Amino acid sequence: MWKRRIDFIVAIFFISLFLLQIPLFSFDESYEEVLNKAKNYYNKNIHTYYAFVIVQEKHGGKLREKERVRLFFRKKPEGQYYQFMKGKFEGLRVSYVPSRDGRTNFMAKETGWRGLIGVKKWGFHSIIKRVLYPHIFDVNQYHLGFIIEESIRAHIIEKENNLIKSTLLSEISSPLFNKKMIRATVELNIKKPFKGIIYKKAEILFDPETYLPLYLKIYDFDGSVLAYYYFKVFVPNIEIPDSIFDLHNPPPKPPVPDPTDS
Repeated sequence: MWKRRIDFIVAIFFISLFLLQIPLFSFDESYEEVLNKAKNYYNKNIHTYYAFVIVQEKHGGKLREKERVRLFFRKKPEGQYYQFMKGKFEGLRVSYVPSRDGRTNFMAKETGWRGLIGVKKWGFHSIIKRVLYPHIFDVNQYHLGFIIEESIRAHIIEKENNLIKSTLLSEISSPLFNKKMIRATVELNIKKPFKGIIYKKAEILFDPETYLPLYLKIYDFDGSVLAYYYFKVFVPNIEIPDSIFDLHNPPPKPPVPDPTDS
């Protein structure tokens, strides 16, 4: 009887670890090393990818509802395609092709009555962009390369100016990805933005095989969520033709079905 009770207690303990994402053990690499491994892997091994991303950002002091976005990304020649699937901007399609439109412009096509204007080019700093598309290429971009570079840039500033209160790395069992992930939690000792550092705390989940940051949540100085990115689906190195970035064409089909629980 006692053996059964002990087995039951042990089982409950490990189930709790999984559900609560409690660290299983300390990780023996530094946050800086993990970021550099992410950068190296991304630069050497990722040429294109498709992702289904869940995004939530704060704009104008208010946290927007979560958006579900199909994302096609190509490094060379550079191209980004976003299709909003659920949320306030459902149906919006956006493409960013610097060689076609210039480095500070993007193309957009709406649905509904706004869609009557067809495919239009907007500048990042135009009034129309700030009113209609405050979430596009603004505070953050959704692609992995930007997230990695921005994390490295921020970490350099944080180290040089002694802004880091604590950094914790651990390996956890993540129910989001249904496998072990490397979790980094960085908390700063500042009370307001500092030289481009716009958050108080950041939590990142890295894939242990590739070190790619497939989950990021950053917190505002009052403890509320500032931005959230979750790469729920990630398919690397697929063929991405130029036609995908032409919004005059029908929306491209994703290489894998959309998640049913998104």
